[in-house]
Parts: sequence; C-alpha cells; structure tokens
Amino acid sequence: MRVITMKSRFMGIFVLSAWLVGMSSAVATTMITHVGDNPYSKFPATGGTGTFTNSNVASQAVVIKDFSSLGDIPIILSTSLSIDGNGTSSLLINERITNHTGIDWTDFHLVFGVIDAGAPFTFAFQNVTNSTGDFSSIVTNPNLVTFSGGTIPNGTTFSIGFNAFVTDTPGLNNLLYGIHEFPSVPEPSSVALLAMGSFGLTGYALRRRFGKKKAVKCSL
Repeated sequence: MRVITMKSRFMGIFVLSAWLVGMSSAVATTMITHVGDNPYSKFPATGGTGTFTNSNVASQAVVIKDFSSLGDIPIILSTSLSIDGNGTSSLLINERITNHTGIDWTDFHLVFGVIDAGAPFTFAFQNVTNSTGDFSSIVTNPNLVTFSGGTIPNGTTFSIGFNAFVTDTPGLNNLLYGIHEFPSVPEPSSVALLAMGSFGLTGYALRRRFGKKKAVKCSL
C-alpha cells in the first residue's frame, strides 16, 4: 500500500503552483503585422516594399524587402503578453534585403520605436547577424543596430537576422511597436558643396579684408 505523506503532498502542490505561475507569467506571443506600408504615421514606408511570413510554432518570421529608394521600410510588430504582466517574448526575424536604389550602400540601420504601449516596456535587439558577411562591423545597442564596414552594390541582395526581445510590466498586456530599417551611403556631392561653401566664405573674407586695406590706404 502506497503511503502519501504530508511532505510529499506539499511538494506536489508547490511544484504544480510554480508551474501554473510560470505559465501565466511567461506566456507571450510576438508577431509581425506589417512590413512596408502600414496605417501608422510614425512609420511611413518611404524606401520600397516588403513581405513577411510569421511562423508561430517556431517563434520565427521571414521578411523580404526590396528598396527602390534611400528611405525606410519599417517592420510593425505586436506582442500579446501575460495577463499578470512580467512576461517576455522573443521573435527571431530573418531578412533578405535587395538594393534597387541605383546606388551602392555602405551602412544599414535598425532603429526601434513605439507606436502604442500605454506604459513603459523593455525592448532589445539580440543575436544580430549578417549571414552573407557583407559588413565587417555590427554595433548593437538595445534600441539601435548599425551595420557598417562593407558595401552593398546596387542590384544585390544580403541577409540579416536578429531577435526582437520584449519584457512587459505589470498591467501591460498588448504592445504595438516598430523597427525603422534604412540604408545610408556616402554623399560626395554634399562634401563638394561643403567644400565650395568653405571656399566661398574664404573668398568673401579675403575680399572683405582686402577691401578694408584698400579703404585705409585711400584715407591716408
């Protein structure tokens, strides 16, 4: 005959309670709702078009982007967290990005932004990669990623990946936020204009100085 002691009962109740608490506080789901065009004025799509596929089973998403201009193709995400707060969620996003802007890129940027949260929450880029090896430098901050030290020629495609990691606060259950994504390029024309401007100012200063000298000479 099996004897169930008070101690074993207590341990069973404790384990079950811990499991239930863990389930209620850790359950969270993040998914992409838009790539490119979206209804949110904070995230205008100015760089081109994009598509996405969510895979809820593996907490992953695949994004494909085609840049036709040097603008932003944002990703909009929604996270539904636990009822009691203190939940976490991580979505692995893999992207294939094509440069059809007519210009070679030297940098690519990811910037986090809030659309509607209702209360503070924590977001972080994690496990950032450039699987095609186009950039030698990846600088990652919690809300900002910069890829640099390479070139993305016009007409080529490269791949990046990262985890969008979210932690909520008690009483906050549904989050709506986005990630700005855009390239940058060197601007020799701007440098030339700056140089021309500096030369113009120098010329103006010389003319002014020469004019003063001339005026003094005439007064003598």
